[in-house]
Amino acid sequence: MKRIVVYGNASKEKEKFVNDLQVSSQGDFSFQSSTHNSRFNAIDNGIAAPVHTAPWQLLVVPQHDAHLETATNFETTYFQCDFARPLVVVFYGKENEKTAPFIEACQSYLAGQPNVVVLSAEKLEDLKASKILGEFTNLENLPQPSPNDPSMGL
Repeated sequence: MKRIVVYGNASKEKEKFVNDLQVSSQGDFSFQSSTHNSRFNAIDNGIAAPVHTAPWQLLVVPQHDAHLETATNFETTYFQCDFARPLVVVFYGKENEKTAPFIEACQSYLAGQPNVVVLSAEKLEDLKASKILGEFTNLENLPQPSPNDPSMGL
């Protein structure tokens, strides 16, 4: 079973989306939601392996998120997510004149990174689980950084 850690603010849409992915994966993937606190709790109490050791990441971002003002602070806003590791970023929500330039800038910024796949949809349920899971399969062919690699900044 391949572990995928899921980042992004908690929402009913995100929870349903992740549950649908889990069911569609037929046990091939294990999705683990993460917040800053749960990451460090997992490290401290030894209950589960730290989320930063998961080989893949999924970042689910609503387009109306007020914290995202520029593409350059995108990585800072989602600092728990390791942008050096394989990552699928999903933007969802209705685009408008305020969010469209931001999403376009983020897509351009992230597109230069071969380990990052950027997808967007008005509704999360519009994204086919097979498409998302297929992107993780494609990312599987990339070299995986070692958790012991000092260049990872862990």
